[in-house]
Amino acid sequence: MIETLILHIGQSKTGTSSLQALLSEERDTLSKEGILYPDIMLGGVPLDLLEHNAFAESLSGIMRYPHLQPEAYVQNFMQQMEDKSCHTLLLSAESFLGTPQIWAVGPPQDFFAVHRKKIERLKDLLPAKNCHIVLYLRRQDLWLESAIGHIIRYEGLLGQRIYESDEQISALLAPHLDYLQLVSLWQEVMQPFQFSVVPYEREALRGEDTAQDFLARTGLDAVLKLDGSIPRKLENQSWSAECIELKKILNLKPKSKVKERSIIEILNRVNAKGDFPKTRFSISSDLKDRVWEQHKADNRLLAQTYGAPTGSFFMLPEKHDDAPAAVPAADTMFAVLRQFERLYYAPTRVVPDSLHFLKGFFRNTFPTLYAQIKGIVRGPRGKVA
Repeated sequence: MIETLILHIGQSKTGTSSLQALLSEERDTLSKEGILYPDIMLGGVPLDLLEHNAFAESLSGIMRYPHLQPEAYVQNFMQQMEDKSCHTLLLSAESFLGTPQIWAVGPPQDFFAVHRKKIERLKDLLPAKNCHIVLYLRRQDLWLESAIGHIIRYEGLLGQRIYESDEQISALLAPHLDYLQLVSLWQEVMQPFQFSVVPYEREALRGEDTAQDFLARTGLDAVLKLDGSIPRKLENQSWSAECIELKKILNLKPKSKVKERSIIEILNRVNAKGDFPKTRFSISSDLKDRVWEQHKADNRLLAQTYGAPTGSFFMLPEKHDDAPAAVPAADTMFAVLRQFERLYYAPTRVVPDSLHFLKGFFRNTFPTLYAQIKGIVRGPRGKVA
């Protein structure tokens, strides 16, 4: 049995990438103190993964690289704990909270039933004397807005049409916004000795930063000191409304995953360097207001149970006019389209497309060989002591 299990279970869009980058960079420092933030070993090669989303998703039957069953991941973790004489297992994955995929489950009651089974399987696989769960939650209306942009961005990789309209996707994602029921499920099944449920708001975060807050709440600030000597990666950059609108149009026609990855890569470049006025992607104020009103009572209960500093778990949203969703100007959209086409139809694009194909083929067909090749390319940095 594990002495201490620390689970960072999400939520997405709450500074998770920065935290995971920090923890992965400091694996050696943590393991010297008996705390394992595990990588995945495949064919004797560390995969250099920043987080544990593949394991979290496997608990819901979602298989992706490195295509292991949940039991194999756990065996991987436990072997590393034994090899490094660690007493604490630390896992971070926004997919712990974010899966199963709502569009693959069915009615809301089915979603919560499947979610419970996932948590029960996690507890069975990783029994621990002490369990500390840390969860950062973004206000429902703000998370929904961010999630809609994310779904449009990556829809082509999901194998089916998900987004039809803001209203439709809001109704579909409703179970993910029921924070009270989700938190209650984790509390009831895992029965952690400590459950830190934190509003993702600057005023509520220690040091006004997710990474600093997480270290302080878990006691890891005694092991890791955040200063200029620790490399930290930036948050994933959100797309502008212009890039989101173009991707909506591109999503109307099914494409291969190779072409989808190429399109996403190109739009990442256009979004980062495009010389056009960028409009912040948003959904209508009316929709956000309705989502906020729907969850106000539950948020008060969250505050009462988990000690948020205000009467509501989240700070109250600002009053605003009934503003529509952001719609970019026609001339700006034309400029974005021109930049995208210039990159998409460039003769040199055959090279990255070929690399995307080869990478996907080897990752899905020969994951162990892919890991070994990647380990050789990566060099000694990936070696485990």
